[in-house]
Amino acid sequence: LKAVPFKKEISFKGGMDKAETRAVKVLMTRRYRFLESKDHGNTQFITQKGVYSRLGVYVTHISIILIFVGALLGSFFGYKAFLNLPEGEHSNVVYLRNEPMWDKIMAALGIAESPAIPNPEGGAPAMPLGYFIRCNSFDVDYYVSPSGMPTGTPSEFYSDLTLFNLEGRKILDKRIRVNHPLTHRGITFYQSSYGTMPEGRGKILLNVRPKNRPVSASETVVVDPGASVYVASIDRTIKAYGIEPYGARNPFTGQVQFYRSERGELINPTVDIEVYKGKKPVFRTHLLKTDTGAPSMPEDYIISYGGYWGARYTGLQVAKDPGVWVVYAGFILLCIGPFISFLGSHKKLWVRIQDRKGQVVVTVAGSANRNRIGFEREFNSIVDEIGK
Repeated sequence: LKAVPFKKEISFKGGMDKAETRAVKVLMTRRYRFLESKDHGNTQFITQKGVYSRLGVYVTHISIILIFVGALLGSFFGYKAFLNLPEGEHSNVVYLRNEPMWDKIMAALGIAESPAIPNPEGGAPAMPLGYFIRCNSFDVDYYVSPSGMPTGTPSEFYSDLTLFNLEGRKILDKRIRVNHPLTHRGITFYQSSYGTMPEGRGKILLNVRPKNRPVSASETVVVDPGASVYVASIDRTIKAYGIEPYGARNPFTGQVQFYRSERGELINPTVDIEVYKGKKPVFRTHLLKTDTGAPSMPEDYIISYGGYWGARYTGLQVAKDPGVWVVYAGFILLCIGPFISFLGSHKKLWVRIQDRKGQVVVTVAGSANRNRIGFEREFNSIVDEIGK
């Protein structure tokens, strides 16, 4: 005990048994679990607290090793890929940006063939998913100016996706958007981009409902641009002359103005329709996705814009990283390790009771690897309580 930083000796008035009883009571009150040893008139209590704080250094080092291991797992067995998937289309492959290093090594050594499918035209090789992914629909929401007109700046874009197994049975449905991906069998699909299909021709969706019915009661009608469709519920024929990508209605005159959009982007799609009763025209109007004023509907039903399906594609970033959970585990341990090291304190305490020629002497000694000032206050308090 000569090297211990905190040490005091006190003379105890009473016998050895009374001193031992007092020391035991004080240590138990302070929640110190102790070991007791006796030898030739000497009694010693050995105790410690916070021994776990010594593990903080090891936890921190293990966490760094785990992060490196996770990164290596992702590099050897993972890959990054992309997929541009048109609305209504499906695919069971993605196109690689980098082939898994492990597959390259196995193929180079002749041990196993790489699952990647080379592109004969020299493009990106394809990687089978083991299931199908389908884009049911895609849509974009744009910021709206104070006047109610879309600005052309996307506020959010999202895709409704469905996964099928190779036998055609549905696995799951999910709507993904930026920062809300879809993950299945360790493969994650991120919403990354979108675009209009070159020379793509979609289908116009119209919602038809009686004026006295809620929007939820709408009937969806599908019509090709330039074609007509008969709607039995209203006994009318609707002809869709075409669709423009960017229209806006003047709230004062009710007239629709058309604007140019880059790459034919559907900023505020506008459909030109005419309604017929038999062969007789009833009225003609424009339907807008975002409309500052409702178009005139002279009869007892309402026709509204429902979508333009099949003309766009969703751009998906695809990643497989089997080491990501190892990295997460390392990150969690990296947070816990320093917390244990810097906030924990390993305290050691010795209480020796000796009979020196009829005089009972109690020696109290202690040390702490952290917060020594706080431990010194606790040490002095223990000494005072034993000496009472």
